Amino acid sequence: MVNSKSSTLTWDSIQYPIFAMGVSFQDFYSEDNILFAKDDRGYRILDDRNLEGDTLGERRLQLRATVQEVYPLYRAINTFVDLIKYSSHYKYYIDKKGVPFKYHKTNYVPLKYKPISFKKSVEGSGTMFMVKGVHSWFQVPGSLPLDITWAGLLYIDASWVLYDLVKEKKKDSRRKV
Repeated sequence: MVNSKSSTLTWDSIQYPIFAMGVSFQDFYSEDNILFAKDDRGYRILDDRNLEGDTLGERRLQLRATVQEVYPLYRAINTFVDLIKYSSHYKYYIDKKGVPFKYHKTNYVPLKYKPISFKKSVEGSGTMFMVKGVHSWFQVPGSLPLDITWAGLLYIDASWVLYDLVKEKKKDSRRKV
């Protein structure tokens, strides 16, 4: 068996959605293109790359039809910001392609609350908006309520990343990412 717990991915190589491994998760092991997850119940199959399908989800659907002990995945994380928010509870993840990895927060970045200066509804896409002092658009799915007037933005690697939308300004702070 090969230990896969130490897989390293870069930000741009992670394929969303990713799935958090349960709090009782202990380790990943791989043998013959089958990925196992170990927890307090022992080893269970997480992914089988021998099956047809380009994604973890496609292969797991086939697994569930034939194998009784498939390791359960409960939480799908769809964005980098969701990963930041949920990573205090979980440390190990598997991405859409079936690549396991560990996420560990290492750096603090500023979280600034800035007023929303302009909103525009885009049919089929949600709402696009501008924030005072930032020269790029942000987009959220669905309609942004009128009373949401502030955006919490993380400043990461010379870029602003949308973290929060609120009715009233919150105190600027920092987050570990």
